[in-house]
Amino acid sequence: MGVTPAAHLTAAFDDDTAAMQATMGEVGKRMQRFVGMAKLKKMALNVLAYELTASDIGNLKGVFEAMDADRSGKLSVEELEQALNTAVKGGAIPADQIQTLMEDMDIAGNNTIDYHEFLAATMKARARAA
Repeated sequence: MGVTPAAHLTAAFDDDTAAMQATMGEVGKRMQRFVGMAKLKKMALNVLAYELTASDIGNLKGVFEAMDADRSGKLSVEELEQALNTAVKGGAIPADQIQTLMEDMDIAGNNTIDYHEFLAATMKARARAA
């Protein structure tokens, strides 16, 4: 039996629950903004994600790796749900909202979120404008 996504995520933040919740809260907000974008803009951001520098990416690589509990290099809907719900104070995000996030972030249509799709959805606005 492997490590649960929730335990993996918490451990990645050195058991600093407040830091994990703050970081995941910001990542969740960026994901929600991405969902509201037009498909062409999402595709353009996905292309832009391949050009980001380490400073543009910041701590997003570590966040992705922490969410990727099975270390497959892709986030499943279960990993996305576990990571976001681990970080949420006061309740869980409904499964239909998680599924909507998955569908809107999954540019390739393979029911997983790869690293560049994750970056496209979560990069800071200033990196998008670069």
